[in-house]
Amino acid sequence: MDLEKLDKTIKELDQSSQQLKSFSELFSELSSLYNSVKKNNDFFKSASTKLENVSNSIDSSLKDFQKTFKELDNSLISRLDRHKSDIQVEIRNEGTQIQRGFENSLNSNFNNLENKVNEKFREFETKIKSNKTLIIISLISGLINIGLIAFLIMK
Repeated sequence: MDLEKLDKTIKELDQSSQQLKSFSELFSELSSLYNSVKKNNDFFKSASTKLENVSNSIDSSLKDFQKTFKELDNSLISRLDRHKSDIQVEIRNEGTQIQRGFENSLNSNFNNLENKVNEKFREFETKIKSNKTLIIISLISGLINIGLIAFLIMK
């Protein structure tokens, strides 16, 4: 009779050990997922900071361009008074070409930046969805394990 109780106790201890091992593996996986989400969050913050720096740089360049453009405009007015319509036409053409070139460059840079940001957002979104699914599955599995442990303890 005592041997049967001892055998039963050993089996119960073995089952509890297996459940504890399973719970430990689940906790390790959750920890890994947490670290992955944290790493993605840090990367997103870094990308956001870089994007803000680029935006500030572009704003600064635009202000410099506007200041330079105004200074050029004042200088051109005095020249136009001396050289009349020929210089006026030439300067207008040059200004338009500079503006178009700058706008094209700016649009190209914004489009490239937007594409990169959108690509990263899609990557983050995919990772977050998979991480949410894994966390939910892990939590459900953990709750089932806890329920089983509680059930076995109550028996």
